[in-house]
Amino acid sequence: PPPPPPPPGLGGAGPPPPPPPPAPGFACAPVARQPLVQPPALARPPQKKLKKFNWTKIPPSKLEKHPECVWVSLYNNAQKPQLSLDYDELETLFEVVEKTAKPQADTDAKKKPEKISLLDGKRSMQINIVLKNFSPVNQDGVLAAIAGLDEEVMLEERVTGLQKILPASDEQEAIRSYQGDVALLGEAEQFFFNLLKISAYETRINVLALRNEFDAQVEEMEETLARISAAATACENKDIQVIIQVVLEIGNFMNAGSYGGNCAAFTFTSLVKLTDTRSNKLRVTLMHVVADKAVTVQENIVASIRQTLSVLNNLPHTDLQTLSTEIAKLLKRVEATKKNVEGTDFEEKFSDFGVAAVAKAQSVADKVQAATAHIDRLAQFYLEDPTSFFDTVKTFAQKFVDAADENIKLKEAEKKKLEAEKAKANKTAHRSKSAPEPAPCTGIMDDLLSHISTGFDTGGAPPRRRRRATQSTSAAASVLPDVL
Repeated sequence: PPPPPPPPGLGGAGPPPPPPPPAPGFACAPVARQPLVQPPALARPPQKKLKKFNWTKIPPSKLEKHPECVWVSLYNNAQKPQLSLDYDELETLFEVVEKTAKPQADTDAKKKPEKISLLDGKRSMQINIVLKNFSPVNQDGVLAAIAGLDEEVMLEERVTGLQKILPASDEQEAIRSYQGDVALLGEAEQFFFNLLKISAYETRINVLALRNEFDAQVEEMEETLARISAAATACENKDIQVIIQVVLEIGNFMNAGSYGGNCAAFTFTSLVKLTDTRSNKLRVTLMHVVADKAVTVQENIVASIRQTLSVLNNLPHTDLQTLSTEIAKLLKRVEATKKNVEGTDFEEKFSDFGVAAVAKAQSVADKVQAATAHIDRLAQFYLEDPTSFFDTVKTFAQKFVDAADENIKLKEAEKKKLEAEKAKANKTAHRSKSAPEPAPCTGIMDDLLSHISTGFDTGGAPPRRRRRATQSTSAAASVLPDVL
């Protein structure tokens, strides 16, 4: 029997000795770490073939990074309700009903195995649509073109489509963790499975995208830059200064004796307001007067301003600030790609393009900087804001040209009006000259006395007047004895 324990107060024999070390060759096995979440236990497996719920599983590694997520919280909730599922009802609702197959001659033929889906159905469809855009190139040809940076196969639209379907981190993990037969996977899953075997596949696709897009982007930027530079040159038109001089003289005359008088300089935006000052003549503003006076100073000034307006109307929607931002992004993209290809098997193949791309992009950046300085100097010359200078000049030029065109129409209308009035006056004068003078109106007694004094000579009277005179004479002859 074991010895009795020592009596109280006398102390013990000390703590028990440590356990002996393990025998040589028997190392302690590492303790496997339990996952944060376990799937719910099933009371029984399905006894019938059921339809599948096509969900996307979250890998355990992602749950480890987010221990506060709903799945961990739900798993650790001791008060969660206990579900009592009717498995029989589920089997009745979702049983796969096999269609009655027609009798086949070869009953021993093997059925085609069902494809395994590791991706969401909508996602698989999206990937398959992109792959169909490579037709007639098959999936193996697409993968070979990615690995070999084949620009003949990897056209711009195709590469853009590939960039949109690259596998996410959880999809990569799901594909890499698959240990079954690859031939049983769906087409989208097989493509991802083989794509992940290509080293730096994402960098390769980005290189192809950059090479496809770079030249077109630089060409578009240079065209935009050329149109902006042409507009700046057009705004150096000397005839604008002629108009400013005309406005300065007319304005000082109109504002004499007021606060606005005795002006030595005015803002360029004031030219736009010339249409706001209306004259007492219908449809005529101060802009019309300035345009009319400017034509007398410089005969071809309207055509000159019209040409400037034509160039300004061709301005792109992109301004220099936006263009500067875009070229900076393109330079940054080229530099980042150069860094990503370092140490790869295609670094040398990209090298020549990378050097040339940096030089082209930098050249555009220098041109943008020069154009910006040009516009700043031009705006400063007119003491205007560089950001709104083009819009101000364009608005004024449009109003000036419109007023000059209206002046021509007004003068033509005035000329036609004067010609019509003159023609009317001439016609009235001609009618008054050709009309006969009316005979004086006399009474019967006047005629009688006239005939008595002339001896009743009726030879010079008109026939009608003679008849009237004869009648009067006869009447008078019958009356005269009584009168006498």
